[in-house]
Amino acid sequence: MNLRRALRLARKFATTADKALKTLDAPAPTRASTLSGAPPKVRGDATWQDYEEAAAAYLRQLGYQNVIGNQAGSDGGIDVQVPGLLVGQVKFEQSKTGRPVVMQIFGVAAQQGVQALCFSHAGYTKQAITWANEAPVALFVLRYERSKKRWEIRPANGRAKGLQRGPGVQ
Repeated sequence: MNLRRALRLARKFATTADKALKTLDAPAPTRASTLSGAPPKVRGDATWQDYEEAAAAYLRQLGYQNVIGNQAGSDGGIDVQVPGLLVGQVKFEQSKTGRPVVMQIFGVAAQQGVQALCFSHAGYTKQAITWANEAPVALFVLRYERSKKRWEIRPANGRAKGLQRGPGVQ
């Protein structure tokens, strides 16, 4: 998918995402959040499965219901989702997540008419952030702090800050 076509799709589906964001009423936190409640317990080093579970737990912490994550088998590019609202990709890699991953999850979200989001352990390239800011893709940095035995989640763009407010009353 080329950038122009993707941006055209972004505009088409931006109204759906904007409607979801208009239901939000609390100010967005700008600092890193920690996962509370029942975060995934990690023994030793965190795995990609732990990261997918943590992303799902974070969405539940924000108040999203019916969160689906960490399913076995082929996921079609979706690692975490709230059916009818959000689809997300979780990347547990040592290098920064690039634009192709962000474009891929955006394409999946556009097909479903929902909001795209991405969680990355290593952060994002400048190109990924620039592209996500032009398309409605929420970017989060998700890290397990082994020494503190806790998960930290930080928004990497404005769309992610908006989603941190939670779903509002549904």
